[in-house]
This record gives sequence, C-alpha cells and structure tokens, in this order.
Amino acid sequence: MTNRDKRFFKHWGIARKKWKWGENFKRTALYFVLPLILLIDTINFFIIGDAKYAYISFEHMWNMITNFATFSVIIGFVYNLFIWNINEMRYWEIARRSKNEV
Repeated sequence: MTNRDKRFFKHWGIARKKWKWGENFKRTALYFVLPLILLIDTINFFIIGDAKYAYISFEHMWNMITNFATFSVIIGFVYNLFIWNINEMRYWEIARRSKNEV
C-alpha cells in the first residue's frame, strides 16, 4: 500500500463517519449551482438577447429561484451520491488489497 493510499484510507475512514449530506449539498449549491444559474441567466439575457422580461423584475427573480432550487436538488443529489460511491469503492478496494498483502 502506497503512502497516498494510506492517507486516503485514514482520511475516508474518519470522513465517512462525519459525512453530512446537507452540508455537502449546501456547498454544492452555493459554489457550483448558483454561479452556473447566474452565468446561464446572464448569457441568456445579455448575449442571446432573450428579452421576455426586464432583467430585474419579480417574474425574472422567481424564474431564477425556481431554476436554482431545481438545479440544486438534481445536481446536489447526483454529485454527492457520485462522490460518496467513488470514495467508498476506493476505500473498500484499498482495504481488500491491504488484507491480501498481510
């Protein structure tokens, strides 16, 4: 087992017990989904020229909020599930390899 594997095994052994879906979901929503929604909306309004409504209006804000909520739920759940499963597979693979080495 390499040093990298040992560090990961030790880290994920602790992190998997402290894993908080809500906290990771919030981090995904704030640092990935919110900039994505703002980027899409800004490109749609200023570059493409979709002038269905004024840039600052209640209808537009409601549209942004519903898009943010929808994307947060979908992307947040899928991303966290993906990261959890990848780390778990690697953790158990290292555990099996270390058991066979001994």
